[in-house]
Amino acid sequence: MVKKAKVEVFGIPEQNAGSGACSCSCGGCGCPSIRTDELYGKMEVFINGSDVKDITELSFIDIENNDLEQYGNVKKAIDIGYPLPLTRLNGELVFYGDIKGAALYNEIKKLNIE
Repeated sequence: MVKKAKVEVFGIPEQNAGSGACSCSCGGCGCPSIRTDELYGKMEVFINGSDVKDITELSFIDIENNDLEQYGNVKKAIDIGYPLPLTRLNGELVFYGDIKGAALYNEIKKLNIE
């Protein structure tokens, strides 16, 4: 049976992404920054163009307009200072501060390795 991937990205759309979003992955060297909604869009295009698109449900949750109480591990990560955006895969926090389509793709593929 194929396992589905529910991917939830939490952040503030118009805010620049946190650590790792610059081209050298340092998060603070002065490289051009990228907004979270743009970063999510790139990831979405990557996943939707891949062989996991049919088993993947993608969603973006704006943390300023949603109650985070229902997302316990996300609320906790934000409270202790993890950089946005945060990415969950099937309820488990897998990335913070950046969204890389290839890394997410690999995590989704791992779900169906037996």
